[in-house]
Amino acid sequence: MSEKRKLVLCPFCGHAQRKQGPCEQCGGHFDAHSRQVIQTKMGPWFLRDEQLKFIPGVSYATLRDLVRAKQMTPATILRGPATHQFWCAAKNAPGLAHLVGYCHSCHAEIGDSETRCPECAVEFKSPKEFDEVGLIYKSPEQVKKAQEKLERDIEAAGDTPPPYEPDRNADGKVLCPYCGHCQDDTEKCGSCGGLFEPLSRRATQIAMGPWFIRDKKNPFKPGCSYDVMVDLARKGRIKPNTVMRGPSTKQFWSVARNVQGISHLLGYCHSCGEHVKPFDAACNTCGAAFDLKWDRNRFGLPFATASAAADARRELEQQVAAAEHQQAQQEEAYEEYEEAIAVDDVENYDSEHQWEDMAEAVVDEDHSLAAIAAHTHEPAHAFAHDQVEDHAPAPELPIVADDGSGENRALNRRVARLQRQNQAAIKTLIAVGIITPIVFVAGFILLSGDNDNPATKDGVTTTDSAPKDGQPKDNGKSKKEFFNDDQLAKKTALEKVWTRVKTIRPTGGVKPVYEHATAMMKQSDQLWSAHQFTEWEQKLPEFEKAVNALEAWLLDRDEALRAKEAAAIAMRRAKDGEADVKMKHHWDAAKALVSEAVGLLDSQTYEASADKYWAAQKKYFEALDKTKKSDFALTQKERYVKRLTENFEQAQIDNVGGDPWKRVAAHYDNAEKAFASESFDVAIAEYQDAYSAIPPMEKFMRRIIGVHHFAFVLGHYSADVWLRQAAGKELNEEKLTNLRNRFEDVLMPQLEKLLPSNPKAPAAELGAIVMEKIPLAIEAQRTEPVAISYLMGVRARVIERLLQVDREVMPKDERDALNQSVDIMRQYAQLASYHEPFFKELDAFVAESKIVPEFEAIQAGRLKWAGIIRAMNDHDSAMEWVPAGTLQTAQR
Repeated sequence: MSEKRKLVLCPFCGHAQRKQGPCEQCGGHFDAHSRQVIQTKMGPWFLRDEQLKFIPGVSYATLRDLVRAKQMTPATILRGPATHQFWCAAKNAPGLAHLVGYCHSCHAEIGDSETRCPECAVEFKSPKEFDEVGLIYKSPEQVKKAQEKLERDIEAAGDTPPPYEPDRNADGKVLCPYCGHCQDDTEKCGSCGGLFEPLSRRATQIAMGPWFIRDKKNPFKPGCSYDVMVDLARKGRIKPNTVMRGPSTKQFWSVARNVQGISHLLGYCHSCGEHVKPFDAACNTCGAAFDLKWDRNRFGLPFATASAAADARRELEQQVAAAEHQQAQQEEAYEEYEEAIAVDDVENYDSEHQWEDMAEAVVDEDHSLAAIAAHTHEPAHAFAHDQVEDHAPAPELPIVADDGSGENRALNRRVARLQRQNQAAIKTLIAVGIITPIVFVAGFILLSGDNDNPATKDGVTTTDSAPKDGQPKDNGKSKKEFFNDDQLAKKTALEKVWTRVKTIRPTGGVKPVYEHATAMMKQSDQLWSAHQFTEWEQKLPEFEKAVNALEAWLLDRDEALRAKEAAAIAMRRAKDGEADVKMKHHWDAAKALVSEAVGLLDSQTYEASADKYWAAQKKYFEALDKTKKSDFALTQKERYVKRLTENFEQAQIDNVGGDPWKRVAAHYDNAEKAFASESFDVAIAEYQDAYSAIPPMEKFMRRIIGVHHFAFVLGHYSADVWLRQAAGKELNEEKLTNLRNRFEDVLMPQLEKLLPSNPKAPAAELGAIVMEKIPLAIEAQRTEPVAISYLMGVRARVIERLLQVDREVMPKDERDALNQSVDIMRQYAQLASYHEPFFKELDAFVAESKIVPEFEAIQAGRLKWAGIIRAMNDHDSAMEWVPAGTLQTAQR
């Protein structure tokens, strides 16, 4: 990425900008001190602030401070552990409402010193937890049970969700619990789209957690669980550059590829940034582990309790005070030092002699010009650099000519004393002005030191021969050469490598390499001491090759030791995960690799040893990964086994399950085979598919076992459509859809082909279909008793029609038709082998129909028959009256 495109991410609000700081949006500074200050004030409480949408949560103590500063009112919208991370007004938040003068339970106004509500007697308690989100479902087991119950409740609720009373703010507007938006609508949030009914709230609570994605469209949504984040990452909803935060980032914003627990799912190591595979347990490059062991309800703060945060704040304040005190002392000492060196009398300040003494000491120690320059120039340069770094640039000073006299040097010192902010620059100039002639003089002395009879001309010492190419020649009495800067740099680099590697213990395989390098370095020193620089440079490749071979050996050794430590860490983690027991053959293979690596390490075969250790680390992590996956696979298997026999016995499943049961069993068999071959990912997927295939199988079984019930319902509804058609009502699409659904209930969707194509077809045509064609088709594909149950449903609707006319006396022909229909119903029930309770219900209906006076009999009969119809339309109650169907019956 080019330098122009690099962005800096604010850890406090997640804003990306080009400059280093402070943040353009929230104003936060990015230095370590500011981050630590923020950390001591962090917590799981959030204020809905449109200006600072993405700032981290604050602690309960910070909220108290805001209340005391009157920056929080009863209408302030917030969320936290006491609200289960749903938005509400401060006056409704347990643990906080009493601070703003209200009881969170009955909403009565209270005084500042009240510890208990005078109206409802509820006690006001401050939250004790500092690092918890406040989730209702805190463990995976609770989440699992809650999810299963939610699914059952949703199915039971159908299209009618449970009643609820929405939260409202002070203006009477509905407050969205998910994003805090206020509106008039009581059903759905106009901002985030969330439904307010209780089942949706429970679904949100199940998915809640301490992980956040920076979403500009929905900045106030609550956090989600780690499981949800993993699912989003695997679906590609989270990208490497997605801005997010969570427990592993200590709730500071970061990009996803740097977040532990998420980055490896995107193909990156959070520690070193190397590419990894999503299923890797650790990074093969740096050994960083990817697994997270975060508590689902833990927020991830560096200070787990309020007291720990308070201690950290006190320690931070002490450090700041100590740093300020130290800075003040340094400034005071510096002022004293400035006063001491500002000497007016030139005779008491002989700096030239001091620099001369330093130069002479250096010349005695080392006769190289480079060494003299290093000792004389570096201190002055370092001092000047420090002063430039610590002080802002100063205005220009008056230039004072320096003719070498003491008066001008004293004048310069007086100027420096009056303008201390320029002292460093002036000192540097003075030092360089004095050092430069000293260096030239010392160099000249060295270069002329070997001349036995120097000649003097015009006051200048010369040799017998003139200099060539900037280098002096000898006087013919010696063949001494002179090195150049390039040669000196090469020798310095060679010496650095040698210093680093010569401490190796010369044993085993490295001994000949070490001895050869030692011999080469001795030869190098000899040539250099003899001033044979040309020969030294010619031999330099041999010296470098010998030393580099020893350095390569050292690097291999270090790599082997790193690999050894990484393998040891992997072994401990694998053992903690019980991989030594559950994946013993992988564990043993890893141990065998370690044994080989130990032998190679002892023999100093480091490259091969490192390879073995890295392979062992990978094997240990593979064992750990397979252990975790096998445990999860077993969990999925247990879930499947429990669900399989939850509603039906295994014998019933075997007898009635049919093809749906074969599909379930096939998934389970595939899972067992995959588990045995350690293809745990496949096993997990197959166990889950087997689990998901159980509800369709159970639906199929209910239709088979309850075939008489469904046939009765089909007959009743078909007769209803027919009678409505006869009354002049059109066969509309709604009626046709309901008919199709009931055809599917008896596993005969092809019955739809029998319906008339014209919705305005004559009632007689529809009657022929209802009374003749449909029962014949059922009898042909199912059985005669099932067709009889269908006809019982038709007859039941006819009886219902005869009873629905509200009159005091029923005509004789209709009375006869009613009695005849009841007799037919009894005969049909006997042919279809209905249970005894059904016949008792028929007898009871007949008895109700014979009471006097007649109008009471009609009313009583109508109520009794309505009860029979309700019972036959309900699967569970109908199964007490009708015989159970079998798979053989269904596939006739």
